[in-house]
Amino acid sequence: MTDLGVLIFLPLQQAKNKEKRIDAALFLACFRSAKNLGKMVIELIFHTAFIALTLWKVDNNFIISESIFGKG
Repeated sequence: MTDLGVLIFLPLQQAKNKEKRIDAALFLACFRSAKNLGKMVIELIFHTAFIALTLWKVDNNFIISESIFGKG
């Protein structure tokens, strides 16, 4: 288990009273949500970059075809 895993799961196992266990479980749930949110943000960045690159390529091809064939 990684250091981060030890930091997250150890309090959950060692918590003596119910209140501390609930706090540790909430922290774990928030950490998982943040991890998923981070993945979604990274995917959004890559998809945006892909779309921008595609549009840039289409725009460049349009400019090249205009220079070869003339406008309109």
